[in-house]
Amino acid sequence: MKKLNYLMAVMLAAALFGFSSSANAQLANHDLSTGTQSPCVGCHTPHESVSSLIPLWNHETTTGPFTMYSSDTLDGAIAGSPQGSSLACLSCHDGTVGVDNFGGTTGTAVMGGGTEGGKVIGTNLTNDHPISLTFDNGADAALQLIGAVQASSLVLFGAGNDQVECATCHNVHEKLSATGNKYLRIAGSTLCGTCHTQ
Repeated sequence: MKKLNYLMAVMLAAALFGFSSSANAQLANHDLSTGTQSPCVGCHTPHESVSSLIPLWNHETTTGPFTMYSSDTLDGAIAGSPQGSSLACLSCHDGTVGVDNFGGTTGTAVMGGGTEGGKVIGTNLTNDHPISLTFDNGADAALQLIGAVQASSLVLFGAGNDQVECATCHNVHEKLSATGNKYLRIAGSTLCGTCHTQ
């Protein structure tokens, strides 16, 4: 087992040291599966994570401040700011931190700033699907049973395995060929129906 761990560490180090600007360009498209360089280092590090919220996180983490989603019809509890994986996503997609700001390097290529593509969501999250929200079908009868959601392809987070985050619906590591973009875990209207009854 020690030999296997050592071998994996050597392979990971080789991949990290081989990282180049061409791999950095891949980050804008989440193209984490092509090329000969490892683009993983733009988000991940095997040691000295920069965030206690996000394991092995290597990218500068955004600090906002964020305006969270709110609605008179929202029946679930929502955090005062993005949590966990959503904070990781917003570290590029809020448009305030350079996509090349990782590994202790201060980057300046801000998403949507001309050279880096990608969807800039910004820090005002009032017009986006709520994130850092507790999935509670007891409080909202228009939601499916939580067990069904937990058994689906969607991922709920947090200690209670009941938190809706960006990565609940999106998987940055894999594109579904059926969707073609947005890195959705489930294609089409089936995605919404996995959580919502109406």
